[in-house]
Amino acid sequence: MLLAWRAFALVLDERAARIAALSLLGAPSLLDFACTAMDAVFFAVGCLVLLTAFLSLSERGRWWSGALTGLVLYLAAFCSFSVAPLGLFVALYGILIWWDRRSMRLPLQLSIAFVSFAAAYLVVRCGVGFDLWESFQVARSQHYEIMER
Repeated sequence: MLLAWRAFALVLDERAARIAALSLLGAPSLLDFACTAMDAVFFAVGCLVLLTAFLSLSERGRWWSGALTGLVLYLAAFCSFSVAPLGLFVALYGILIWWDRRSMRLPLQLSIAFVSFAAAYLVVRCGVGFDLWESFQVARSQHYEIMER
């Protein structure tokens, strides 16, 4: 919850950030799954993704915060493939605030995040042989197999 609060504080005023973080405590999926599954771990890493993304897309964002966003997004993929919609949210959020601000720094930050995600993928793939995309394909086929039964 602390990570969510700090992430929200980057895009909202302090009072609204506290309300948003506390509102998450009432979300049924957070309550149901956080205590019974690995979703609590993913939630923490997902909030870290939001924190780094909001930081990199803010006025205080630097190149390294964009790189950190991509690395944390890659780390989050190890916890859950639900990171795909989170990555899409970060990209859409960046595009929407770019549309509003017209700052050329925002597409650069999104590009840096994408490149660092791809670099982490390649380092892990070439270094230890683990292919995240192949793992996703296996999980997807197992999902369909279970759902068909």
